[in-house]
Amino acid sequence: MPISSLLNKFKSAKAVTPSRFLAIEVTAETVKTAVWQVNEGRTQVMVMGELKEWDGQGETLVTAVDESLGTALESIEPEPNQAVLGLPDAWVSGTAINDETKKLLKNLAEKLELKFIGFVVTSEAIVHEMKRQEGTPLTAIILTITETEVSV
Repeated sequence: MPISSLLNKFKSAKAVTPSRFLAIEVTAETVKTAVWQVNEGRTQVMVMGELKEWDGQGETLVTAVDESLGTALESIEPEPNQAVLGLPDAWVSGTAINDETKKLLKNLAEKLELKFIGFVVTSEAIVHEMKRQEGTPLTAIILTITETEVSV
């Protein structure tokens, strides 16, 4: 038996646990969380946290995210701390997060010991996913309606 075949058997016998990440979607009024991983090149949502409301203040955001993550992380060991954010259009200018939002998110990261590794504008992510699923550009209008604003 060639050495390379023997080495391949050892490599395949070793189970590699995929890295797990958090997803935190924030709107002007609610927070949703999830734990996800990439398994064989495909994104897999493992568990979803509860939808929680917040009132636009930094401390209520921390509380809402903490409570939502609490339900999502009940059965996850080890608990991931790296997170991807889903943010509303109003919190982003071009490809950067607004200064006011940065302060809010910095406080959130410090209080919950999170490391933000990236962000997406939620509506843009929905359009991209629908395009991927359909195979053609989206021919629809995406609306986000909250108590204080409407995004088209």
